[in-house]
Amino acid sequence: MVAGGLLFENTFGISYQQAMWLGALATIIYTFLGGFLAVSWTDTVQATLMMFALLLTPIMVILAVGGFDSAVTFIDNKDPAYLYMFKGLNFVAIIFLLGMVLRLWLFCPTTYFGTFYDS
Repeated sequence: MVAGGLLFENTFGISYQQAMWLGALATIIYTFLGGFLAVSWTDTVQATLMMFALLLTPIMVILAVGGFDSAVTFIDNKDPAYLYMFKGLNFVAIIFLLGMVLRLWLFCPTTYFGTFYDS
């Protein structure tokens, strides 16, 4: 909002307060005209790319070092703690992480996302 206010203030030569109101109005109009849906689609594409990278990176590392056993040996030589995901976490932290994952899998129905993107 501040950046939009400064932009409108310097571009149109109006007061900062008027520029802030103009920036807020522009944001609200953009949202009502479908801007939120555009942002949702952009976030979906970004999430898909991140998931693709999350899956592709370990595969590329395993291929680059010559197989799974070589990758584990390489990681073990670097720092053995890297092989243990839950090392250093207490019971409460592990339960919290599992709860976050299970909440998304079990209690977030796909029909919600379908109706969200159909609008």
